[in-house]
Amino acid sequence: MPRPMPPRPQDLAWLFDIDGTLLTTNGASREAFSASVRECFGVENDLRSVPFAGRTEPLILADVLAAIGRTTDAEEERRFWAAVIAHMERLLGNTRGRLLPGVLEALDALDERPEWAVGLLTGNMTAMARVKLARFGIGQRFRSGSFGEEAGTGTRSPASRWNGCGSSTGFRPGAAS
Repeated sequence: MPRPMPPRPQDLAWLFDIDGTLLTTNGASREAFSASVRECFGVENDLRSVPFAGRTEPLILADVLAAIGRTTDAEEERRFWAAVIAHMERLLGNTRGRLLPGVLEALDALDERPEWAVGLLTGNMTAMARVKLARFGIGQRFRSGSFGEEAGTGTRSPASRWNGCGSSTGFRPGAAS
């Protein structure tokens, strides 16, 4: 039986999640959501009952709304996301959170291989990802990404979300699995 061919360098993509993979915000995301719930809906809730880890932000918002017994229209949701981003910028400031060990070294090594696609596959909304990555000066290190709003509250697989980024990365969309 023939041995499988190793992937060609241009067929390789390095996909990173943000929270817990590249960095930690030390709870700033939950605090930003909680402050936004208070600001936008007039409800005090620390959101400890809502799971955040490993989930898309739209799904987190759906669970938050269920927890406080609310629904939103498009304008209320837009205001909520704007508030979350503003609170996140304030909470992160210049001192909160940190890059995880080895992140800069890994990104430096990947920079040495321009034929490899380096991207993001995250549940963060695009604007939230920008805030977090900018805080640590690594946003420019990623060619493309798939973000929380692309998955919505559904179950679209990470591979199918990344496949949609192929035209901007040069990565062959059929190769993700």
